[in-house]
Amino acid sequence: MEAVEDKRKNLNDTKAFHKKAFEKEGVENPLFSPKVFYTPDGKDELFIAIFDSEIKPGMDIYTEYCNSDNVPRYPDSRKLFKWLFNPYFDDEYEKSEPASNGHWRYFIPVKELVLVKDYNKEEEEAKAVTKKISMKDISSEKPLMDLDDLPDPDTDLPISQMSIRDVAALLLNKPCSRKKWLNDIINNKF
Repeated sequence: MEAVEDKRKNLNDTKAFHKKAFEKEGVENPLFSPKVFYTPDGKDELFIAIFDSEIKPGMDIYTEYCNSDNVPRYPDSRKLFKWLFNPYFDDEYEKSEPASNGHWRYFIPVKELVLVKDYNKEEEEAKAVTKKISMKDISSEKPLMDLDDLPDPDTDLPISQMSIRDVAALLLNKPCSRKKWLNDIINNKF
């Protein structure tokens, strides 16, 4: 009986971990069910198994990749997923043979899950912001220049750094950009 209580406690702890994500989703009482991601015999992709009793409420189902005891498989890079309820689930998904209790499971491809929250990515973004904040000159409140932040004209820059003038230069095939290297490309000097 202790194993069942531990499994229930792990479920509650895992669900509580995602509380803010559920609030952001606007879901007050989400249907959350941690799942084992696995490749069934004869398949070449990952699946989760959802019990018919979980699907019957007609709600989206939130999940996290956990072991069979509801403990997250990757505690250092947790992700919250959502299976969007599909009213045609009975026709579109394979299902198991009924268990002794009369219930069966539907096999849902993991590729159909929607990533709701990637906690690792959020943590990396927070560290990057903290790093930029910590590089300020406290006495002058002016940001210090970090050489890694300077664009290198010998490499490709992200498209997000293009100005309207750069786009016009490309479209008109006129060297009117303020980026010398772009004007050189247009003038075929590269």
